[in-house]
Amino acid sequence: MAWAWAWAWAWACAWAWLPWAGALLAAVLLEQWWHHRHFARRGLPYFPALPFVGSMGELALRRTSLPEFTLKLYAARGVTGPQAEAEAPLVGFFEFRRPIVVVRDAALLRDVCVKRFDHFRNHRPLPAQADDLFSRSLFALRDRRWKDLRAAMSPAFTASKMRALFDLISQCGHQSARFLEQRCRELPEEANGVYELEFKDFFTRFANDVIATSAFGVECDSFGQPDNEFYQMGKTITNFGGLRGIIMLLFSLAPKLAVLLRLSFLGAKADAFFRSLIREALAERAARGIYRPDVLQLMMEARDGRLGPQAPDAQPRTTMTDEDIMGQAVLFFFAGFETVSLLMCFSCHLLALHPEAQARLHREIDAAVDASGGRLDYDAVGRMKYLDMVLSETLRLYPPAAAVDRECAEDVELELGEGRAPARLRKGDVLWLPIMGVQRDPRYWPRPDAFDPERFSDANKHCIHPFTYMPFGLGPRICLAQRFALLEAKVALVHVLRRVRLVPVRRTNVPMRLARTGFNTASAGGFWLGASLRC
Repeated sequence: MAWAWAWAWAWACAWAWLPWAGALLAAVLLEQWWHHRHFARRGLPYFPALPFVGSMGELALRRTSLPEFTLKLYAARGVTGPQAEAEAPLVGFFEFRRPIVVVRDAALLRDVCVKRFDHFRNHRPLPAQADDLFSRSLFALRDRRWKDLRAAMSPAFTASKMRALFDLISQCGHQSARFLEQRCRELPEEANGVYELEFKDFFTRFANDVIATSAFGVECDSFGQPDNEFYQMGKTITNFGGLRGIIMLLFSLAPKLAVLLRLSFLGAKADAFFRSLIREALAERAARGIYRPDVLQLMMEARDGRLGPQAPDAQPRTTMTDEDIMGQAVLFFFAGFETVSLLMCFSCHLLALHPEAQARLHREIDAAVDASGGRLDYDAVGRMKYLDMVLSETLRLYPPAAAVDRECAEDVELELGEGRAPARLRKGDVLWLPIMGVQRDPRYWPRPDAFDPERFSDANKHCIHPFTYMPFGLGPRICLAQRFALLEAKVALVHVLRRVRLVPVRRTNVPMRLARTGFNTASAGGFWLGASLRC
């Protein structure tokens, strides 16, 4: 009988609590409904949202990639609310609970990134610990602190400084191309002279060696020593799957909880590794008076005020510290390890699928190197205009970051064009600049999905609509290291294409399917291509 009485008591309690549970559920749903009316109250069209996941359902369930999701937002198909139309210059969506405004017009991009930069000068704040190295990077810094450090760092990435770094980069390019050439020579007869290779791994190892030698002063050979600590650490911090993916999701959903749990954006192990590595390098160079023409040396000179003229400023300048150097070095590694290697991978993929473009590039490389006496130098790379066109078109089709954000620093009105009421944005609002969408918009780019390097020729590049090409960002917050990234990609491609011809193979991703994991634009299943020695 005891069990019967217990069951009856539990049943009675359940019925007693049922109205309260129903009321709580109704309150939650009502709050969600009111929250999701955010854009309707602002007079902006928006994508419908579901409780808790917002407009991110497909992305959260990995049914689409971030670049494809960005293209969907930019296309504005399926928006509802006021002024819901295909030409709406601003549309809203919900990144889980956070409302985000997507900019869909070149004139507005100019306003946000240039004309009214003071209103949109920061990225959204990262919920990092005060001592987290990434929180000291230029990407994460805000307001005055960002402005001062940007001014101090800018002279480190001029054309003259890139010339000084060229030999370090070229040595890594020669090392990687020699590895590829050797593998091609060792092929068995049944391979028909084609060596199949996953180029993402190949170019990531090259990028790792470049960053190690040019930013940290560490000599690496990721082809001869494939499991070196530097390479393994790079794979760790750029992997957003598993537990690390959950941590990144927590940073987005519950930033205050992430800080409370003392979670690190990089991870404790990576943070300690870079601190130790850079601290030892700085101490050794100071003690022994070592000079090495690399990025670390340039940052030391910026710290000491010996790098370029100081920008005129009425306020006292913020001192650059060793911690700041560590933060920039980590950002350099974080960005360069993955994004530059993806640029090289997509370039090779497109060249393999367009043999006429590859043949033209082969001819240009051969002519430029021969004109330099058979030796690749900085000036020879600078003369390769078609190489620059190929990389520019690759970055248009496959920008490493599909979108970047800006935070509104103070209340502002944006003019939306004739016949539309101005949009009122408030302090703290977050905007998305959909790079992938703008660079594939048929309003600005004829045949937007076609690979056509001629768009960037001297005869045609003046036709490019202003503020529609922004693979490195726009305005004062444009990527500071874009010169370095392009030089690195050019050197790698020249060394590789000087030796081999690229061809598609059975495992080549055709048509291109984009990876549904991670934050960068990448190929699902890797970048498999064939390489054959040039006769």
